Amino acid sequence: MLYSQSAKETAFGHYGGAVRPDQNNWAGIKIGSPTGDTAEDHESFVNPEEGVRAHFNHMGAYVGIEPIGATHDRYSVVAALEWAGRVNYVEELGGKWAVGKDYGESVVRDYLIDLLSFPESEGESEGESEGGEDGMGEDNNGGRKPFWKQKKWWAGIVGVLVPLLNHVFKIGMDVETVSLIIIAIVSYIVGEAWTDATH
Repeated sequence: MLYSQSAKETAFGHYGGAVRPDQNNWAGIKIGSPTGDTAEDHESFVNPEEGVRAHFNHMGAYVGIEPIGATHDRYSVVAALEWAGRVNYVEELGGKWAVGKDYGESVVRDYLIDLLSFPESEGESEGESEGGEDGMGEDNNGGRKPFWKQKKWWAGIVGVLVPLLNHVFKIGMDVETVSLIIIAIVSYIVGEAWTDATH
């Protein structure tokens, strides 16, 4: 979901809006007290990884997940809002993350659905398209690999399972350790999807 949102906010890393690429701001996160919609009204992060962490933290303020490390100024603004921590669905981001009421619906409709059915790479498709190892022949999905056969999808599942298993089986990982694992997985997914989208 975060990758889909960053694709929307940055035009798949091409930017072109108020935020500059050197700001490492993947989500259009504003400063604590913006006065408009210029580059200066948006947060800047020292490197891409810090930008991913800030994106994760910022979304955490919306959905009720504890932040990882130090937070940026806008995090505190959002965390103090009446509805903070209560966003349960991507579609509920409309009118909150952005002014547009259909913002969340656009993230799902225009980015997330496509990400979940992203076409497979050339090397992976050869065997299956001719009735390869799964014996299913052509996939009847326009050459797209089913989402459950994609590494990005499984990495996402692992990202969900780590905190769940930690909680259920009382493994004892602290919030920061779980969060660092999730950040690494999100970074992997973003990197893989970015590579796919630019090749």
